Amino acid sequence: MRVLFVGNRFPPDGTGGYELHCQATRDYFQAQGDEVRVLVGVNTRASSVQSLRRSRVGRQVRAVEYGVFRDLRRSPWPATARGPRAAAIEWANARALSRHLREFRPDVVVWWRLAELSLSLVERVRLAGLPAVGVIGDGWLHEGADRDAWLSFAQRRPGVASIVAGSAGWPLTVDYGGAADWIFVSSHLQAHAKAQGIHLPRSRVIAPGLDPVFAAEGENRRADDEWSWRICFAGRLTASKGPDLAIRALALMPDEARLDVYGEGDAAYEAGLRELVRALGLTSRVRFHGAVSRPALAAAFARADVLLFPNRWTEPFGLVPLEAMAARLPVVAVPTGGAAEYLSHEINALLVREAEAESLASTVCRLARQPQLRASLTAGAGATARRYSVLDSGSGVRGAVEEVISASRHRSPSSAPLPPMPLPGRAS
Repeated sequence: MRVLFVGNRFPPDGTGGYELHCQATRDYFQAQGDEVRVLVGVNTRASSVQSLRRSRVGRQVRAVEYGVFRDLRRSPWPATARGPRAAAIEWANARALSRHLREFRPDVVVWWRLAELSLSLVERVRLAGLPAVGVIGDGWLHEGADRDAWLSFAQRRPGVASIVAGSAGWPLTVDYGGAADWIFVSSHLQAHAKAQGIHLPRSRVIAPGLDPVFAAEGENRRADDEWSWRICFAGRLTASKGPDLAIRALALMPDEARLDVYGEGDAAYEAGLRELVRALGLTSRVRFHGAVSRPALAAAFARADVLLFPNRWTEPFGLVPLEAMAARLPVVAVPTGGAAEYLSHEINALLVREAEAESLASTVCRLARQPQLRASLTAGAGATARRYSVLDSGSGVRGAVEEVISASRHRSPSSAPLPPMPLPGRAS
């Protein structure tokens, strides 16, 4: 098969769960002999651009190494671009998609996260008659119109936008139900999309898989009866993920407790975290490691005693706790959203119902006192992690892709598509 992946980021420009899921799925397809091209945007954040240059993947706008093309333009966020700039982004993305469809001639398109991109790309592929599958790992499907420069402008100036779109032949609606078969990473996210009014008659749930490097590190992990007060936080540094709660919880633990923070985020927010560390007198007890590779993170998990997952938001899936479970690292978590589907209190993790420092600290102290509890949790966690194979996940997505290709070949030319629905966030 010739498969075109389209999304807003691809590693090393973005190493969150969505990007890693996309990369792992791309690798699986290629291992099956498929030809895959990845079409994504490029981040203009200085740190990301420098990362791209260091990795020899970036060429500022276009990167072709390993079949990755960073040709799409991403909307500024918040999406407040004026009409000419918004139209320029829309036009550039339409042109880039058209070129890749023409050059690569894919059998199918697989949509990944489209936030800050042009949602009209989905409709353009539908109108071109190409089968497609979309992978939904967060709320971009119903939030996207507010993050798309052109559609955001169209909501503010509908009259002007309609005139421009009409003369240029640009779609202002997307038939999501007819444009693709959709895969959600969790049942929670699937139900949430439905609650937001997104009608997708063909959708299913396929969870992401785990990088096997975590289980490999777990095999070498020390005995569960050893405890050294090494606390770990991993994830994007943003208030919704709760790294500040991990820091505040540390202040309530014994003086020998140490916190290692893995991840990066907005520079201003990270500066605030460092100031919090200083204000609480924890400078010698907290280390910020920045973003690290999956092997490096797996090795860090093998050295730690517990992972804190103090989420404040409704997590679409939550890959980090599963990675820790695979590495036999006990988890203390606030169960939200998709993560609540696999987290079980005192079976594979210790759960804290409220995202507050006191509860996190007392739960970690309980874990420190009970080696038998740590042993039972790691056993249960290992059993849970084994259910999330990267091979099973890749096979599931590839099976969905094969189904839509087969269906498109047998579809009657006279079949009428479902009536188009307004883009999310746009009045009918």
